[in-house]
Amino acid sequence: MTIKNALQEQLLKAGLANEKQLQKAHKKNKSKKTGKPKQRDDLAAAYAARTKAERKEQQEKARLAALKKANQKKILQLIKDNTLNDDKAELGYQFTAGNNIKKIYVTETQRKALIDGELAITFLKGRRCLITKEIAEQIQQLDPDKMVVINTPENKDPDDPYADFEVPDDLNW
Repeated sequence: MTIKNALQEQLLKAGLANEKQLQKAHKKNKSKKTGKPKQRDDLAAAYAARTKAERKEQQEKARLAALKKANQKKILQLIKDNTLNDDKAELGYQFTAGNNIKKIYVTETQRKALIDGELAITFLKGRRCLITKEIAEQIQQLDPDKMVVINTPENKDPDDPYADFEVPDDLNW
């Protein structure tokens, strides 16, 4: 037995609706009344989406932090394994690191290689370390912010009138 209102009675008498259609409409109305209001559903969906986005962002930050930490370990190992510092080196080589002028002691061969851009300088726990250009490039790929000093000889001015004059080896400044 179904409960019908006046409009439903008239639709039945006019032949515009049948019993099945009325029952279906009655069930639909009943489920709407017992369900949550639409506004609350929208708020719940927005809250769930925001929570999901925040969780995803936190996971991405954690992934990037772990990657950076792993890269730092790789860089540390690269520098330790490939440092070319010579304890017997007596020739001072000055270079700029940021806004500061630093000095490292090198051999004559290392000095020429530094000038030609074949060797580079980086830092490991405050210590200046000589490394090959290839290792320096690997370090820069792992961490672009890591201080690596590579001399680029191709940056020389082609119109430099003193380009043909070599700096004497005994000149210290």
